[in-house]
Amino acid sequence: MESKKSKGEENVVVVMTNNIETKEAANIFTKINSKQQSVSKSLIYDLFRELEDDPEHEIIRSSDIARYLNTDENSPYFNKIIFPGSSATKGTIQLSVVIDSLKDHVRKNSSFDKKNISSLNVQTKTIANFFDAIKLSYDEIDLWNNSNKNPFLGAAGFRAGIDVLVNILLDRAQDEKSLKVDFFRKVLSLDSKELLFKDSKDFKKLGGKEQIKYIIEFLKESIQSKQEVPSEEDYDI
Repeated sequence: MESKKSKGEENVVVVMTNNIETKEAANIFTKINSKQQSVSKSLIYDLFRELEDDPEHEIIRSSDIARYLNTDENSPYFNKIIFPGSSATKGTIQLSVVIDSLKDHVRKNSSFDKKNISSLNVQTKTIANFFDAIKLSYDEIDLWNNSNKNPFLGAAGFRAGIDVLVNILLDRAQDEKSLKVDFFRKVLSLDSKELLFKDSKDFKKLGGKEQIKYIIEFLKESIQSKQEVPSEEDYDI
C-alpha cells in the first residue's frame, strides 16, 4: 500500500473455519498445497470473451471458429470439440488445441488475412472445407468417426492439418482462386488405401510433437506425389 495505495482497496478471498483442530488444519493445508491444479487452458480461453470486446481478436475469432465447427451438423468436427462444462462423451479435441492452432493465423495481417480471407464466415468455411476433404477419404472406409484410428480426431492431427493448410495450401488456393472442398480434395488426392492411422506401428511409438511432424509429412507427400511434371512439349517457350 505504501507503493500503490489502490492495493488497499482490493478484495482478498479468505476462508475461515470454526473451532478447527491443529491436526485438521494441517491436513487441509497439506492437501491444498500438494494437490492444487492449474485452471485448464480451455476454460481460460472460453472466459476470454468476458474480458475482450473486439470480435476480431485472435482468441475470440478462433473460439468462434471452434464453436461453429463443433455445432454445425455438416462440419467435419461436429460434436468433436470439448468446451468447458460440456459433455466430453463424444468430444476428442480440447478447445484450447483448436485456439492454439488457429490464433496466430487468424489475426490481422497474418496467414488468412494476407490472402484476403478475412471474414469469420470465409475463414471458417475454408477450415471446414479443408478438413472435409480429408474426411471424405476416411469416410470411404467408414473410419472418420473412429477416434482410435483417425489421427485427425486428435490434437496432433488438427495442429498438423492447420499447419499444412496455412503454409502450403493457401498459396495453391490463391492461384486457383478456390476454397471449395473439391479443390482441397483434388490437391490432397488422398487414397483411402494409403491413409494414416493412429494404431499403425510407426505412429504409435511417437510422442506428441513427433506425431505432428509425421502427419505434416504425410500430407505434404500426398500433395507432392500428385503434382504432375509436364513433358517438355507442354511447356510454353
